[in-house]
Amino acid sequence: MAEGTNNQNQNPNQNSSTTQTAAGAGEKTFTQADVDRVVADRLERERKKYAGFEDYKKAKEELDALKAGQMSELEKAQAALAKAQKEAKENADKIKALELIALKSKLAAEGGLPAELADRIRGEDEAAIKADIEVLKKVIPQKPAGGGGTPPSGAKTPEDLQTLYAEAIKGGRIEEAMIYKKQIFDKLGG
Repeated sequence: MAEGTNNQNQNPNQNSSTTQTAAGAGEKTFTQADVDRVVADRLERERKKYAGFEDYKKAKEELDALKAGQMSELEKAQAALAKAQKEAKENADKIKALELIALKSKLAAEGGLPAELADRIRGEDEAAIKADIEVLKKVIPQKPAGGGGTPPSGAKTPEDLQTLYAEAIKGGRIEEAMIYKKQIFDKLGG
């Protein structure tokens, strides 16, 4: 047991000397009170720097209010006029845009385009809009001449139907051509 006691006695001495070595190596330690004091000092210095800021802010607001109060009637009228002119320009732009939409719709209907395509037409004036409509008409297939695939009445003979069939094929109206072909078949086979 004597050895156990000696070992215990040696360990506290070693820890003690290690602590003294670390403290003696030039490291400075602070208590919480020291840290609080340093932070409080720095905060106080910063607050002193900006101590008059709120006063300056209030003074500027008062100055702006005085300037607005001293504005002459002419200046007030000029400001109101500028605002009214801005609103008038915005309204004129809206009216112009609506008139352009109406013109596109009207010209699309006159040109035989579906109403759904009116908003896709390009151009800022009537000539440009008409030119774009012609381009679109070339790209978009037209409805069959017979009114949605129904052949005109009056074609009673197979020869008449054969002529109408050939015209439908030439025109690319396949559905109409098929109807004529069926009628030819019915008349000949029938």
